[in-house]
Amino acid sequence: MITIDAYKQFMGIKSFPHFDVEYFEPDLSKKYTSGAMSVYDSGKHILRLPSNYKLTRPLLYHELTHIYDMEMLKNDEKTHDFCLTGYMEYHASQVDLMVRLDAKNIKDTHSFSICDSIDDQGLTIMDYMDKKFEIAVDMLNDSIFNERLNGLGVLFNFLGLKSICLMYALDYKDNYKYSSLADSLDSYLLATVNSFMVGWDIDVNKAVGLYSNCVKAIK
Repeated sequence: MITIDAYKQFMGIKSFPHFDVEYFEPDLSKKYTSGAMSVYDSGKHILRLPSNYKLTRPLLYHELTHIYDMEMLKNDEKTHDFCLTGYMEYHASQVDLMVRLDAKNIKDTHSFSICDSIDDQGLTIMDYMDKKFEIAVDMLNDSIFNERLNGLGVLFNFLGLKSICLMYALDYKDNYKYSSLADSLDSYLLATVNSFMVGWDIDVNKAVGLYSNCVKAIK
């Protein structure tokens, strides 16, 4: 059951836009599958949920954050709204990780170790981040543009996770090999994105511009 009141309390917001719910059956045989997604089309928000398994609270809050951010930040100009993707993935993954950390709310300064487990199977925060980075590298180096575009979203998603670690982790070290993305994004652009996407208070318009530059770079 979708508990919007609980989400609003976690986020410290007073209202949430109307949205419709649709169910679909994700193809679990694919290498990378979106278990849920939010869609904004013709002034209407749609939350698409899997019919063949139960969505976890972190991933549900991730998608709800997409809906909320789109409602708050859109200006109904096609290019601008499309290029909100980078910031929206970044912000939603911040929320996702805060939920996984059992934070009381989005402002909870929750100290943790990257070796802490975040699920019943013993997945650690480091494992979770390593996998996200691996997927971003794999997809951004794909020969198909749509896969590279999806990989760009995963990269901004990863940067959101990293930002939480930079703020609250006791033992985080950024040892990722960003050079593995050099075939897709030049070093200056990548360094600019990496240094800018830090913390909660991001200049959204600048994030939109950076994402736009990244899309041009991977075409």
